[in-house]
Amino acid sequence: MQLPDRPRPDALLPDAASAHAAPRAPQATAADASVPGASFPAAPFPAAPFPGASFPGSDTPAMAQYLSAKRRHPDALIFFRIGDFYELFFEDAKTAADALGLTLTARDRERKVPMAGVPARSADVYLRRLLAQGFKVAICEQLTDPADAKGLIERDVVRVLTPGTLTDDESLDPRASNFLLALRPPGKKERRRKAGLAWVDLSTGRFLVADLEPEAVLDEAARIAPSEILLPESEEGTEWAARFKGVLKAAVTFVPPWTVEEEGAARVLMEHFRVATLKAFGLERLPPSVAAAGAALEYLRQTQRTSLAHVSK
Repeated sequence: MQLPDRPRPDALLPDAASAHAAPRAPQATAADASVPGASFPAAPFPAAPFPGASFPGSDTPAMAQYLSAKRRHPDALIFFRIGDFYELFFEDAKTAADALGLTLTARDRERKVPMAGVPARSADVYLRRLLAQGFKVAICEQLTDPADAKGLIERDVVRVLTPGTLTDDESLDPRASNFLLALRPPGKKERRRKAGLAWVDLSTGRFLVADLEPEAVLDEAARIAPSEILLPESEEGTEWAARFKGVLKAAVTFVPPWTVEEEGAARVLMEHFRVATLKAFGLERLPPSVAAAGAALEYLRQTQRTSLAHVSK
């Protein structure tokens, strides 16, 4: 982690594979939030209720797996693996159909359980398109071989893909960094405090922080040009989301306030870097940037579910 060089102001459907008609022409995305890509964090962060839970046809064991994944990742589109396809259901299916130009079908005759899907062999192409539009996608994979499974195939979310956590070379511009930016804004009672920023490129491990006067944040964020911005789920976070909307095209993700508390964030950073203090980084006084850095690292832990040892520069 570095300071900047200069101070910077089983089967749900037995014949699921045959349920997909030829795709129609691409349409505009259905996402129309006040802040493009606005979302809420994945488990173990608080989950929102999923309205499809009581729909007819949603009571099979496999659908229960889907609903469980959706409850734990309410902000993400769930790519649910069934055989050779990744299926989406309910509102996820409608959103994906609009964003990708897919044919929207239904799991039940009453058409109360909309579904859409993409072939697993070409899923990367569709995932790149969704991420480019600011969506977050949770991959719910089959954890047991269908040929060996006796009864229900075990499934679980193995990774959450977001615009700011891409590492796939085919999805990245080799001429530019793909930064995830976290902001710890000053609170209403902290008007004299600086704002803390931390930005990380997961593909390279580059990790930087800065503490700025609030009025300098937008210019610095525009210079960093992040693909995704993390903000606390608070009044201040909502205000900053509106400010960023007019300056950046980045997706915005809201994270729980506890992730941007200095002391907890400092523990996350010391654990990651295997140090007893943050003195070597010049952060022993726990400036706001420590909170931003801790929030960014915690978010990466929750979404990537893999080693982040390379995030050390």
